[in-house]
Amino acid sequence: MKDTAINASIGTALAAGAFWFLTMWLAPQPISAFTRWASVVDVKPGQEITIYSHNERRGGCDSIIWRSLISADGKVVLFEPFQTPVRPGGTDDQEFTFNAPSSFSDGPMIYRVHSEFRCNAIQRWLGGQMFVLPDIIFNYRTT
Repeated sequence: MKDTAINASIGTALAAGAFWFLTMWLAPQPISAFTRWASVVDVKPGQEITIYSHNERRGGCDSIIWRSLISADGKVVLFEPFQTPVRPGGTDDQEFTFNAPSSFSDGPMIYRVHSEFRCNAIQRWLGGQMFVLPDIIFNYRTT
């Protein structure tokens, strides 16, 4: 009988530990609301484009942000991923400026962003929650 009680205690402790681990790993994303817009929609090769973001954060996390451009013919430009420091809850505004590539074909040019939020040690070790933002679609014309 004593062994059954010990096994039950060990099982309960393991289940509680697994629950805590999963809760930490799957912690919610810190962004409660955001808006994004571009300085222009119709773009030509080499034209400067600025993306503006306004974010409302529930809590502080660091993140890694990946950005890319995709042309109508499938060419992809990857921007260098970058890590943001821990930012506290509240609002913040960000800007990202780049020049439209000269090697794209006429048609839609898609600006795509996704972030990985790492809000605790478990997420920093195993990878955090992914947050995919809606694409911004530009009208790319060479003429």
